[in-house]
Amino acid sequence: MTEDLDLTWEVTEDPDPESSKKVDEGLHSFNLGSAPLSESKSMACFVRKEGQIIGGAVGRRWGKGAELQQIWVHADHRGRGHGGRLMDMFEGHARESGCEWVLLDTYSFQAPDFYRRRRYETVATFTGFPDGIERYYMMKQLGA
Repeated sequence: MTEDLDLTWEVTEDPDPESSKKVDEGLHSFNLGSAPLSESKSMACFVRKEGQIIGGAVGRRWGKGAELQQIWVHADHRGRGHGGRLMDMFEGHARESGCEWVLLDTYSFQAPDFYRRRRYETVATFTGFPDGIERYYMMKQLGA
């Protein structure tokens, strides 16, 4: 391995936004040249009250799969089935768009039981977070 003598290396817990942006842009450029990412489509479902968003499910679809990246319902409106309805809408749109499965990740303090009740299966679990917190990667086959 040849050593580049003019390089500097650093580790930081407080990266400046421009440096992080440069890495993001570099990876994005590489990815665009390596895969048909233009086929990836954003997806979102929202519930509003008096014009204000009180919940939403945000993600994307690509090929036969969809990824739920975020779901949230305002604390004043939880426990009324809004999260389940948002999931139904998200999964339904994914299915209608040709997706066969949905992938998501969640922490143990978030909603893993909610997803399990919706027939999501844990495909990987990561431990070692503070206070015994775990991170789950979950998947659901959508079927016909």
